[in-house]
Amino acid sequence: MPRQAEWLQQVPAALEALEHITTPVIDRAMLEKLLCIHRRGAIRLMHQFGGYQAGRTFLILRTSLMRELTKITGSDTYLYEAARRERLGSQLEQTGRELAQRRIPIPAAPHVVYRALDGLPSTIRLAPGKLEITCNDAEDLLRQLMELAQAITNDFEKFQARVRSTCHGAF
Repeated sequence: MPRQAEWLQQVPAALEALEHITTPVIDRAMLEKLLCIHRRGAIRLMHQFGGYQAGRTFLILRTSLMRELTKITGSDTYLYEAARRERLGSQLEQTGRELAQRRIPIPAAPHVVYRALDGLPSTIRLAPGKLEITCNDAEDLLRQLMELAQAITNDFEKFQARVRSTCHGAF
């Protein structure tokens, strides 16, 4: 039998297509197209699903095939594979987003690594209850946010004290 991961994902689309097919029997070539499998795999599945050979042609009743494919959609194997593919898709999407984020250039001068809160540029202001950053464009805003984050990292105790005194714990 073909590896299940290769054709299990095709089962819902195959069932939908079978709903619209009016012929009473499905041949091997049609099963190959429905499940995107090779000749030998289609023959094995037809035998497993109760198909038969008429001359040199392998056939299966459309209703029998639909019944067998419907049973498969409720099987543990199918449900596991569907969940696995869903997780894989989510992981691929997340990886794609992370790669896109890593491609965003954030220009920063080397001295930013040592930035302290008292050394922030005048375009970054921490006032009671608010943080204000004046910027020219998105790149400039990203650069300043990075400077602020680095200054907070380098001087966290001072940042906490400033937030407490300016925001009364509401920051």
